[in-house]
Amino acid sequence: MYRLLQRLCVAMAVCLAVGGGTPALGQAYPFFVQPLSVDDLDNLANAVELSPTQRLALLEEHAVYLDDLEALQNGRMKRFIDTGIAMVSEIEPFAGKFEIPPRREIEQVIREGRSIFAEFAQLDESFFDRVAPILSEDQALRLELARSVRAVERYRLVYLMAAGGMNNPAGIHLIAALLVNEIRLTPDMVYVLIDHQERLLNLTLGFERAVLAAVGMALDKIDEMGLRDMEQQDMMLLFMDEGMISDLGLFFDEASEPVQVAASKIGDENVRAWRELQPLVEDEAVRRDLDRRVVRQGWRRLYRGYGDADRRFDDVLERLPEGDPLRADAMIGQERLRTSFGSLLKEYIPLAAKRDRYRTASMFDGSTPMEGAEQIDNVLKRRDQALEQAEAMLVVLEADLPTDQEEDATAQNSGAGGGGGEPQVFAEATSEDPVLPFPPLELDRVDTMMQWVGAGDEARELVGMLHLDYQDGCDTLATTYQAAMDVIEENEELGDWRAKRRARRDLRAQTSESLRLLEETLFSDIELSLADDAARDRLQQVRIAFEHARRRQAMARDDWSLRRQSEAMLDLSVLVLDQSAAELPLQQRSAVIEALVRSDRSAEGVLDELGTQIEAVQLLESRMYGREASELDPEVQERVRSNWQQRRAKVGELASSLATINRSGSDRIADAMGPVTGEAFREAYRKAAFPDLFEGEDEVNEAFQRAAAIATLTDQQRRQLQDLQIRHVTLFGQLTDELIRLRSDNDIQISSWPPNSDSMNLAMRNEQLRYRRGQVAARSMAELAVLLGPDQWELVSDLQEQSESRGRQRGQFR
Repeated sequence: MYRLLQRLCVAMAVCLAVGGGTPALGQAYPFFVQPLSVDDLDNLANAVELSPTQRLALLEEHAVYLDDLEALQNGRMKRFIDTGIAMVSEIEPFAGKFEIPPRREIEQVIREGRSIFAEFAQLDESFFDRVAPILSEDQALRLELARSVRAVERYRLVYLMAAGGMNNPAGIHLIAALLVNEIRLTPDMVYVLIDHQERLLNLTLGFERAVLAAVGMALDKIDEMGLRDMEQQDMMLLFMDEGMISDLGLFFDEASEPVQVAASKIGDENVRAWRELQPLVEDEAVRRDLDRRVVRQGWRRLYRGYGDADRRFDDVLERLPEGDPLRADAMIGQERLRTSFGSLLKEYIPLAAKRDRYRTASMFDGSTPMEGAEQIDNVLKRRDQALEQAEAMLVVLEADLPTDQEEDATAQNSGAGGGGGEPQVFAEATSEDPVLPFPPLELDRVDTMMQWVGAGDEARELVGMLHLDYQDGCDTLATTYQAAMDVIEENEELGDWRAKRRARRDLRAQTSESLRLLEETLFSDIELSLADDAARDRLQQVRIAFEHARRRQAMARDDWSLRRQSEAMLDLSVLVLDQSAAELPLQQRSAVIEALVRSDRSAEGVLDELGTQIEAVQLLESRMYGREASELDPEVQERVRSNWQQRRAKVGELASSLATINRSGSDRIADAMGPVTGEAFREAYRKAAFPDLFEGEDEVNEAFQRAAAIATLTDQQRRQLQDLQIRHVTLFGQLTDELIRLRSDNDIQISSWPPNSDSMNLAMRNEQLRYRRGQVAARSMAELAVLLGPDQWELVSDLQEQSESRGRQRGQFR
């Protein structure tokens, strides 16, 4: 119970500090209220049926909205985050300590968070008020629906998700389920949804009041028990007392009952509105999809297995040709399954609602059975029987389906290949191949090295034969390595996991050295094949640079913080050899390699020190978070944590040094390449060093390219298209440059752990810029759609399908 209280208080403080937003693809806002986005506007425009002129006016008003939003972010929200981080620092959860913040501080954070909620509401209402005058009377009703939907959505990330966790039907999102199917809302549906959203908002506010009352009761209990002034050891002893555990169980029952009841009322309202909407959806397939989504959200336990079986029937019917006698069997089997499930659902819904309306602590821990548990188990058993019958029929039907070998081969290969993002140093091994600590050098990569050092065609042909011997040696080594690794895993005499980890690490080191020796032999043979005027010494230097590339990859793979340091972990040798050497004269290639080798040598000592620090950090983390961590004396815990923090800070400093070395080296390499090739290299470096900052750029650029290729564009459209593209490239590029500057200057602070006020504000600024840039991209696509019109837009609109799908999954008004 002590551990539970500790975790709950720490989780509450961290949530208050950092908010509830989860950034996704640069489009989520870094707070627990998600603002209106351009994607939301697009769906609002469709729902309200705006004209092209009205859509452009809507986007202009949204630009004002974003400016107001940024002012809120940089003002009250920044101060709120600073307060939350300070509270977390006082608790010191990462030190193994546990201190409950003063009550007035907790209450102040809650008040300020609610006040920021209210300010978000003011921003929304001001936006809708500015939009209202541009609408007709018929459009105004649909705008009211959008306004009421938005009022509820402000509470989704905090309260509605929490309510859905307590009561699954409370997590049903009817609006999202409707709009996934792009249903045109009839007036009757609009009236039902407006009523539903008003009810849902009132119930959500009631849930909020119940939650805050429970928090108040919890704070009273903390004061009554004197926990705030109690030593950690005394607190742990207190929570081991059986009488105290019983008392806290009764307290949980009393405090949580209003919260659970409020959550169940939200669930009941969702079910009521769903039932009222069902007959208004005329398309049977759309209604079935709506029902499927609602049932999956509201009654996951019953739905388990049904959706998969129903989709398999759909697949069978799709693949069977018309007139096939098996189609009738499949249709009968599917209808039987759907009828059975519908009957079970009607029986299950009231049973689950009664069970989940209020559950005591003894019900949660299993000492008291849940209400209606026997009846619910009976429904689930009959569900399993229906699924077994469906499975038996599906096995027969699927066995008789026509096969398409070509399609199967395509499906098997669909995951292969790559493209985009950070350059890959080595090809990934297939699942059937033995895996070495790092993949061997491929022939294509060796051939590229040869080009850069000026090797002739004859030498490059000879290398192909030499590489076969090298590859044979690698295959033998891989088989031996895998066999030895299996022995380690099966060896019970090694003892605990630490001994096995040491054995695996030693084996990897030995195998890596063997692989290095194989490569030395390969390159020694290659040197003999080179002409007298070829740069033999440069070839070995490039090979060594590639060794360092693999070393960086291994470090990034093994350490969570380095995986986030993409610029530090980028190896310039990879990037250089991804550029074509054919465009540069031999002398210029030599200058490029000279710059590369100089940068590699500068990084060598830093890499050595980084490897040492990473080993020390991982050892300390195993002591902090291993099974024996709780048995350490608090003073020892504090010393371990202090040492860990110093080592982590050193890792960050070394990573920052590597990033600086890479940055300087890339500038020298680009200068050596000359203006044209060098500029391409600089852009490749930016994308490789900060791959996440370029997500979405290609999608918009490709849309502009497709639009420009449309033959039916008028001269005026082409001029407008050019202006729109220039504006997009300028704004998107400015925000990207600012993001890169922020990341380059503050890598250590943004990546620091535990977080502090500075690092959190930098991270928030980073996400804020990403959000604004995402809105620039979305607005450009929206304006492009208006410029082209429906018919021309169809030629480019498939680029938006994936983006729109992601937005719908976020559950905002669409």
